[in-house]
Amino acid sequence: MIKYIFTGVFVCLASSTLVAAEGNDAAENNSYERFSSNEPNYFVGAWDNHDDWHLEFNLSVKYALWPPAASKHKQLFIYNGTYHFYLKSRDSSPIISRRQNVGPAYQYTVGDNPNLPDYEFRAGWYHESNGQTINNVADYIAAGEFAKYRVSRGWDYLGLEYMSPFLGNLRQHLDLRIFCNCQGWGAEKREDEIFW
Repeated sequence: MIKYIFTGVFVCLASSTLVAAEGNDAAENNSYERFSSNEPNYFVGAWDNHDDWHLEFNLSVKYALWPPAASKHKQLFIYNGTYHFYLKSRDSSPIISRRQNVGPAYQYTVGDNPNLPDYEFRAGWYHESNGQTINNVADYIAAGEFAKYRVSRGWDYLGLEYMSPFLGNLRQHLDLRIFCNCQGWGAEKREDEIFW
């Protein structure tokens, strides 16, 4: 799905700056951060694929469940959520879930700073969905005008990630996803068929 985002004055990529600043403070204080962002958190105005104008925001958190002190080995809990806020462009200005991505992951790091390691290797089992509820033709027909925005999609996947320095201050992030025919950590069949 090709997505065009028109960014305005509202752009707020604060998480990258905040994490970098907190990481530097943590390195000076030798403290260990268990809570940080996983993806950039942002807030933008957007139009995409014939959709109404909306504010799009991404909320991303990463929490080290174990160990309670700095370590090269970490057990993480990760949540990434994307939402659209139809401020005045739809009746009642709803906030609609677009992406829910959650899961546990194991991470191994190399480097002196536990908060900003030089190299990161991560493996996790994730659930990803659009957070919607319609999964049959009868509900789709009954939903009316915005039915296509409420069709449920969801799947699980094994995520393998590698992050390292690349050309000076830049970093590379390689992400491999192996999808299964399931969702809800294997409890149900994946939802990705167009049923209407």
